[in-house]
Amino acid sequence: MNRIVLEATTGAALLALAFAAPVWAQSPPAHVKVDDPAATLKRAEALGGKTVVPATDAPGGVTFARLADPEGNVIGVVRRPN
Repeated sequence: MNRIVLEATTGAALLALAFAAPVWAQSPPAHVKVDDPAATLKRAEALGGKTVVPATDAPGGVTFARLADPEGNVIGVVRRPN
């Protein structure tokens, strides 16, 4: 079983997500709400991850991105307006 750990600071709080999935699970990735997808990608890259989809603006004020951990597991990050 592979493991992804994503850490993103949101104000004074620290968000930590551990997501476990078998290698064969190639369904659409789970997405985690973050304050800044681009900054989250930079942090993931500093920890050995890779950008899969760069921060992308979508209609309605949504920004999303996807990253991969060093083992290639993909997770999405998203910023949505309140």
